[in-house]
Amino acid sequence: MTSSCPVCREATLIKTELEADLSARQCTECGGTYISANDYDHWLSRSEENLPEKPDQGTISLVSGEAAGPRFCPDCKFVLIKYKIGHGTGFAINKCGNCGGMWLDQNEWQILKARNLHDDLHLVFSDAWQSGVRSEEHNTAMSEIFREHLGEDLEEITRVKNWLKSHPKSEALYAYLLYNP
Repeated sequence: MTSSCPVCREATLIKTELEADLSARQCTECGGTYISANDYDHWLSRSEENLPEKPDQGTISLVSGEAAGPRFCPDCKFVLIKYKIGHGTGFAINKCGNCGGMWLDQNEWQILKARNLHDDLHLVFSDAWQSGVRSEEHNTAMSEIFREHLGEDLEEITRVKNWLKSHPKSEALYAYLLYNP
């Protein structure tokens, strides 16, 4: 099946093996990869177990950022919808709203694999995962706001907060702090 790249538009996708028993098609120009939903589901069903997520070791850097403009599925030509991965990855993958195929830019699969997130792609599209990503982004933004406003005092207040949380009389300590005679 000949299909064109959602990013380069004219470049042809060639068949490749991402993993043992996981077929995909890769762009000869930009290096992006298309994985059909059926191929991914087949591979996932044959996988031994869901691997635990690994922290970012910084060994693989993202090669390219998100290109502007809409992207269309190489298989059915429907619009690809962007889903953030979160978990400190800093990028999104695209999923077809019709056939469920997935588009990953140049080295995103390698980054996901290094973090053991490659076997969680089917979860990335869920409401629960996306809600977690939004919560993660919110917490990061709030931390940055507090860092800007509190400066070096943030470290001390964080230490006190952690001490309060772990104290056996934490409820009484919180009540005392809120008490305003």
